Amino acid sequence: MASPDASEWLAACEEEIQTWKDLDVYDIVPWPKGRKVIGSKWVFRVKRGPNGSIQKHKARIVAQGFTQVEGIDFDQTFAPVAKFSSLQIVFALAAKHDLELYQMDVKATYLNTDLKEDLYMEAPPSFEIPKGHILKLKKGMYGTKQGSRIWYEDMRGTLSELGYTRTEVDHAVFVHPSDKIPDIITLYVDDMGLISESLECILQDKEALRQFYQMTNLSEMGWILGIRIIRDREKGTLILSQEKFIKKILEHYGMSNSHPISTPALPNEHLC
Repeated sequence: MASPDASEWLAACEEEIQTWKDLDVYDIVPWPKGRKVIGSKWVFRVKRGPNGSIQKHKARIVAQGFTQVEGIDFDQTFAPVAKFSSLQIVFALAAKHDLELYQMDVKATYLNTDLKEDLYMEAPPSFEIPKGHILKLKKGMYGTKQGSRIWYEDMRGTLSELGYTRTEVDHAVFVHPSDKIPDIITLYVDDMGLISESLECILQDKEALRQFYQMTNLSEMGWILGIRIIRDREKGTLILSQEKFIKKILEHYGMSNSHPISTPALPNEHLC
């Protein structure tokens, strides 16, 4: 009998394989002569919440993109993500003007975008394909050199259709004209922040985006990039806390039981 943990991982693998089929990620083709074929592997990760509890077991097929050949398998690779200073400004605006601050993500992010290049990949374990055949990728995927860039370009085009314009100072921050304060969307790969005076506008944007992608986990923003967001709307305050990260570092270096002091150095010590 499989352990509870094993059954969770098996279910995660089956979900990933089904997602590949639903999004039509690949074709099965004979092994091409004279073409580089990249490898693939499974990557497993436990997704945890802010309090450390297990939220989900995630299994993902990842391409070994380090073997891709520039000029043949890929061209440009850079994709912008929201700067932390931009996020700080957005949070300050949300606190000052009491804006709605929500977040959501895109399921199977890179698998939503079409590849321009012909990219061939060995099938990962558990894929049943005829002998002498491989996968010809039709969509971008994790691990490929161009995956993040084509995803950004695709999302940029979608937001443009919805009336959003990217800012010049940060190409991962998009704004939409509104009555007083513009609606704002921030991008950090598959994590999206939605900021607006009206929750109704955020829900409308979510429904519009669902016409293009599978969107998940629309909720008030409480956790981003490993940083906890503590908000008190009555007092008009918004605090960013890295307590979890600090505790993890202290545990790693065996200092979790150290006593805090006001001056972390010997007094009157003369250094030379």
